[in-house]
Amino acid sequence: CYDNTTNYRFTPNVAGYYQVSVGFWFGSGSASYFVAPKVYKNGSQVLSAGTTSLNPSNNLTVGLSGLVYLNGTGDYIQAVVYQNTAGNLNFSNASPSYNFFCGVLLRAA
Repeated sequence: CYDNTTNYRFTPNVAGYYQVSVGFWFGSGSASYFVAPKVYKNGSQVLSAGTTSLNPSNNLTVGLSGLVYLNGTGDYIQAVVYQNTAGNLNFSNASPSYNFFCGVLLRAA
């Protein structure tokens, strides 16, 4: 139920409550910046973690986890991370296992 080619969203076909978890790994860079992971359901924010400050000398994973109801007939969720560099910021690929987006059905409706 995950579209990894066009919309990068999770659209489950079973209604229920899903445990959603996301994580993004950022390597050290050339300047300090802030990042904040979020989860959107049908285009509206439903989960958010606090803003984390990163500096040029550290590597850091930021993430969040929470419970989201999805109806199984069109609801979708997307993982987003906001940052304040005023430019593009890439996730580190030095350890791709630290970048994740998952949803698990905990209880069907």
